[in-house]
Amino acid sequence: MKVFLSTDMEGTTGVVDWGQVRGPATEYEYYRGLLQAEVNAAIDGALAAGATEFLVNDSHSTMQNLRPDGLHGQASYLSGRHKRWSV
Repeated sequence: MKVFLSTDMEGTTGVVDWGQVRGPATEYEYYRGLLQAEVNAAIDGALAAGATEFLVNDSHSTMQNLRPDGLHGQASYLSGRHKRWSV
């Protein structure tokens, strides 16, 4: 089974203010780490359910918020602003 995850920092646990999701800032780095952990938890759950391939789409701001080398399950990472259907 293939899984597509589209991520955005608004929606990450505890995010309640723009200052938390705009870098560079200490709070941004903290919530960026939380987003990474939540994405990895979703991948781990999908792996446990039998998923075999993952594509993670970064959809927040400049779309380069996750660390591709830190994604679980050998997930592929789609980042950057110039994506076909993004605004």
